[in-house]
Amino acid sequence: MSVGRSIRVYLVDGTPGGLLTAEIMNWTGHIVAAPRSDLAILLRRPETSRTGVYLLLGDDPETFGGSVAYIGEGDDVGTRPRQHARAEEQGGKDFWDRAIVLTSKDANLTKAHARYLESGFIALAQQARRARLVRPAPSSCSAHRSRSPSGSQYPPAMTAPRAASPQVSSPDPTTKIT
Repeated sequence: MSVGRSIRVYLVDGTPGGLLTAEIMNWTGHIVAAPRSDLAILLRRPETSRTGVYLLLGDDPETFGGSVAYIGEGDDVGTRPRQHARAEEQGGKDFWDRAIVLTSKDANLTKAHARYLESGFIALAQQARRARLVRPAPSSCSAHRSRSPSGSQYPPAMTAPRAASPQVSSPDPTTKIT
């Protein structure tokens, strides 16, 4: 049985395509998102200095109407999108035009939680097949059932791992995490 949830979205600059924050009521997570053109403003927000997960989204130049996604995590999560904003020849990623950062309102998200969420988001993205993943696997994920975050902190899709230990054996984006 589905349970309704209330989502609070705040349009920081008053426009839906600009900087926004979002929260699900009775959930400790916090989301902040912005277009690449507002990355400097996004990175000045205190949430981006916390441990968290980030998504970089853009149009896929290889397919008409397709999308590309990059999912990552970090202890100081804002440093990663800043690094990815550099030119490709300097180790950056040129494809993305929107960044989304997920952290915790109460700063209780640990590196293990972030890796668990990163792995879960990658699995969900692969399952949905709505975007080509630039990076199909987390750097390392040792999360398993006994170390997973509590169900009260995360949305229902993220509370139960699909397997005891998510593993990816191939960098092929069509590979499923089992």
